[in-house]
Amino acid sequence: MQYYTKQQLQGAGSYAHPARVGNWNEDVHAQETLLKDYLHKKDTGTLKLDKHRFRMERALSDVDLTVTAADGFVHFGDILMLKADNCNMVLAVDTEDKDPRPGEYSFTVTGSSSADRPCARNTFIASKYTPPKGAAYEKTYDDNIIRYGQKIFLAIHPHVYGEELDEKGGPEPWYMTSLQVSTTHHSQMARHQEVSVTPKNTYNNAWTACPVDTSQRLIVEGQPVAVGTSFFLEHCATRQYLHCDPNLIYWNDFGQECEVTCHSAVSTRKAQNLAASSQGATPQSLEKQADVQNLFSFVVGSKIGKLPPVQYSEFDPKRILKKLLTQLGKLGANGLASLTKCFKDFDKDGSGNLDLEEFKLTLQFCLVTVSHAEAECLMKFFDKDASGSINSEEFVSTLKELDELV
Repeated sequence: MQYYTKQQLQGAGSYAHPARVGNWNEDVHAQETLLKDYLHKKDTGTLKLDKHRFRMERALSDVDLTVTAADGFVHFGDILMLKADNCNMVLAVDTEDKDPRPGEYSFTVTGSSSADRPCARNTFIASKYTPPKGAAYEKTYDDNIIRYGQKIFLAIHPHVYGEELDEKGGPEPWYMTSLQVSTTHHSQMARHQEVSVTPKNTYNNAWTACPVDTSQRLIVEGQPVAVGTSFFLEHCATRQYLHCDPNLIYWNDFGQECEVTCHSAVSTRKAQNLAASSQGATPQSLEKQADVQNLFSFVVGSKIGKLPPVQYSEFDPKRILKKLLTQLGKLGANGLASLTKCFKDFDKDGSGNLDLEEFKLTLQFCLVTVSHAEAECLMKFFDKDASGSINSEEFVSTLKELDELV
């Protein structure tokens, strides 16, 4: 049975810290701390409401679709949209829909119905795939026209994450990518290969356009891809076609969209292809039954334009530090704390300084990928006395100051 005091029955409120009952002093200081934190976030624009507003403004900012030449073909350097022909949707990105798995940093790609309004979240920039040294033979072309069978990268417009546009697709291009289906990597609904955008520059970002009539694949290889022509967009690493299913509804902050995966929904026609193989047909020439959910086309504008040249230094220390903060951000409040602990663990002599190799191991242990050139650039930026080592306390304090400014 619940009992109430006379004051409570008369409508009086419960005791609060102004009454100075219990540990009232701690409550007062807690309120002051919360107020200071609120005012600081308000001044720096880091309130949740402000972050949401800034993100929506960046994602929905108007973008002009441009072409480098008005010849009816798709080119590298064109600002374009990738449209799913079966449902008149275009591929789009939500920078808040992050991969929650440790060590992963990517945003999900979905199908958006905003095909009539080009904006930052649904426009891409195509760039050439450059094979590594010593790789197998890769046919290349001197011009900037996208061709069937040619491997390409598709980078999301950098305005969607607040960066300036240039010839490389931004200071740190985010490429459309996919990974083979596994117990940890698969789409949420269809359980097929998930499609996302990532800043990691790997072979998983390579795509190639294939003709709808797969029996003509070897014949049309090397021919230009015309604007508005339907094709299969094949993921080079897994040989699966890009797939957009309008029946798989995906809800996010932009409304009702559909799931985009890598899944060859075409009929394999095993009996017919087995007979053709017995007569000497190659795997590339075997015919498949096209499925409309695998059909895509490039949408470009009529305005002729050229991407601005690169304006930043290739190894800018502040840009690399921002990249490091972004990677640490997925660890939340423990990001900088984990980095500080790793500094102490790898500092074997207890001097508070790390050499280049120890510095790289520290970042790798914190799931931060930094190239050898970037690590050397950071070392030179912090190593004022040219001692060949980096001070852990100065490095962490600089990161904290930069984190407050970002």
